[in-house]
Amino acid sequence: MPRMPLVAFIALMPGAALAQDAVSVDPAELDATEVAPETMPAAGPYIEADDVQDARVYTIGDAYDSSFWDSGQPLGPIAADWGDIGEVEDLLIDNQGAVIGVTVEVGGFLGLGEKTVLIPLEDMRLVQRPDDDDDFYVVTRMSAEQLEEAEEIENVVGDD
Repeated sequence: MPRMPLVAFIALMPGAALAQDAVSVDPAELDATEVAPETMPAAGPYIEADDVQDARVYTIGDAYDSSFWDSGQPLGPIAADWGDIGEVEDLLIDNQGAVIGVTVEVGGFLGLGEKTVLIPLEDMRLVQRPDDDDDFYVVTRMSAEQLEEAEEIENVVGDD
């Protein structure tokens, strides 16, 4: 998947989604002064997609508390009881340009029998490492069992 800047990824966390109606416009007719302020993305911080790709993915598993998760409070450092799932393979964007989630490979042994599944945006949080501004990890409320039982993601453009 080509790497591209990710606009307002933090603003999308957790669960909010941005979408725009598809409009056919001739780029030659655009004038930068005509862009309405309400169409501009919220002020950063912005995170590039390649900073998310290869990030470690953890499940909070049994520590999941729906009221805490829904509150949007920071998760803090990696906890000892979180399960290490793997790493982000790709950031998926729908045909409208909205981020829908990340993919991770689960199951299998030594690369055999693995499948790629989606962790939807509403089921994940992006957490910045306190000691490194450019390093992130992903925390999901989905259990390892839920991820292993999830359907393999298909119909991905550019998938090898």
